[in-house]
This record gives sequence, C-alpha cells and structure tokens, in this order.
Amino acid sequence: GVIPYAGFPFEVIYETSDVILKQVWWLVGSFSFLFVYSIFIMDSYFVAIFGAVGVFLSIPCALAILNGIFQIHYIDVIDVIALFLICGIGADCLFIIFELFKQAKTVYGDNNKRRLAYATQRGITALGTSISTSGVSFLALCTSGVRIMCFFGIFSFLLLFFAFVFTFTYYLGI
Repeated sequence: GVIPYAGFPFEVIYETSDVILKQVWWLVGSFSFLFVYSIFIMDSYFVAIFGAVGVFLSIPCALAILNGIFQIHYIDVIDVIALFLICGIGADCLFIIFELFKQAKTVYGDNNKRRLAYATQRGITALGTSISTSGVSFLALCTSGVRIMCFFGIFSFLLLFFAFVFTFTYYLGI
C-alpha cells in the first residue's frame, strides 16, 4: 500500500520506503564526505560548513516546489539518485567558484571585490552552460510516457536550478 513518510508531505509505496531509508545513510555519508573534502580543499571550516549547507538547501527547496507548484506528491527510489547527483554537482559548483576566486589572485592581487566579481563572471558562464544543458536533459525526461521518469526529470531539474541559485547567491555571500 501507500504510506505517508514520517515528517514528509509525500506518499511512498511501503516496499520502497525501506530502500529509501537505507539510502539516506549513504546520502548522509556523501554529504559528510563533501564536508570533509571541502575542509581539505578550501582550508576553512566556515566556508566548508556553509558550502555544504548551501548544497543541501537545494533539496528542501526543490521538494517544496515539487509538492506546492507541480502538485507531485510521490517520491520513488529513482528520486534518491537525484539527491546523490546534486551532492556531486553542487560540490562541483562550490569548488569551481572557489578555484576561480583563488585564480583571480594572480590578476587582481588582494582586491577581494574584484576577485569575487571575476569568479562570479567566469563562474556564471561556465556553470550556467553546464547546469542548463544538464537541466534540459533532465526536463527531456518529461517527454517519456513513464510517469516516474517524468517526476524524476522535474525533481532533478529543480535540484540543479536551486544548486545554481544558491551557488551564486548564498555561497558568494559567504
């Protein structure tokens, strides 16, 4: 049968809820790895913590839009894959912006405002192209006659969109 997920405004088929719950621990491990790796690469606990939080924030935003606007009240095992994808793609967004900021030091020295503007300008071009092509490919799943694939495509697109938005708003503010 269909059961409501505890604390979650979606319906989940009973048999798949066990599979999803087991995958949540792998997702926690993925975000933990992202955090630890971010500390290593960025050499800052503050930036690593808030960067990982920014990647994670795309998940509740996408779920809210999925539930509120699209009226999709169903989560399946395939949607868990999108959570792992956004962990990796969101981390890439953070690392690209951080690396562009570091590279800008050779051009602008210690002028952080110019370095940030440089990283933003280059990052929007690079990540905008990457995220938009991936997002369109996920939206192409909406042409599938399979409802679950359509839901997966919309959910994945929303995750990508919010990861992009949080990278260029929330993360740059850090």
